[in-house]
Amino acid sequence: MQYPCIKSYCIKKGKSEMKLVNWNIASLKSMLFGTTTRALQTREISQKIIKDNPDIIGLQEVKIRPDGPDAKENKKLTELFPNYNIVYRASQSPAKTSYAGTMILHKRDLNPIRIIKPNIDSGDLDSEGRLLILEFKKHYFVNAYIPHYEYHKYRQHAHWMKELTEYIDKLNQKKVVLLAGDLSILLGKKTVKSTVSKKAVLELKRQYDSLLDLGLRDAYIVKPNGQNDATWWAPNIEKKVENGIRTDFWLVSDSVSNKIISSGPIDTGKRRDHAPMKLDIDIN
Repeated sequence: MQYPCIKSYCIKKGKSEMKLVNWNIASLKSMLFGTTTRALQTREISQKIIKDNPDIIGLQEVKIRPDGPDAKENKKLTELFPNYNIVYRASQSPAKTSYAGTMILHKRDLNPIRIIKPNIDSGDLDSEGRLLILEFKKHYFVNAYIPHYEYHKYRQHAHWMKELTEYIDKLNQKKVVLLAGDLSILLGKKTVKSTVSKKAVLELKRQYDSLLDLGLRDAYIVKPNGQNDATWWAPNIEKKVENGIRTDFWLVSDSVSNKIISSGPIDTGKRRDHAPMKLDIDIN
């Protein structure tokens, strides 16, 4: 089989850098058409991303309908991202619909080998469209929206996370993994007030460590872009770096960790909630 020349592996001017973005947007419709202050802030941030012209954008919590973006949403997405293909996974019954869900926008010349929508658990969480993968010749782009430890039963979250870890381990044994997502893991200098117990916080850290134990590296730790590691702020507290936590990540196979150019959150100004997380990497 002859593979097409994938941009990520075609050397141009001595470089094969990929620009990647990962963002929990909370609602695709709000980003595209919302009129609230928060929606306008979201749209302003999306313009920053568009200007940066990333190769792949992984979105979580898009909250699209079971049959995908409607005609109006598709038209707007095409206007904003004219050179991208759109891949999505929506929440389906028996799970709550127009909830959770993931989406990947990728440059049309990337030509993934296949799109993977794996079911890693027999429960309703797999029906929520939380895992979406593009397979390329030399790597997997994994877009994950982990079930929240407070909004779901904690045991349910922990079980799904265990299944995800085992699944990522299998992928990582085959080829390079670039894991993007809102991993619902609490890291940072300070943790905002939460109903989750200290014991649960330690368990979340253990889950993070279990992913690193697979042979993955935290891109921000390897090549941090700036000193601000916070990616999420609660809506009811003053937005300062020290009041934020890091819950959005790029984890990459150790074999390409030396190819990381930089990784870090995009400045979201006054907007609280999640910040987009960038990864620039040379994976020729």
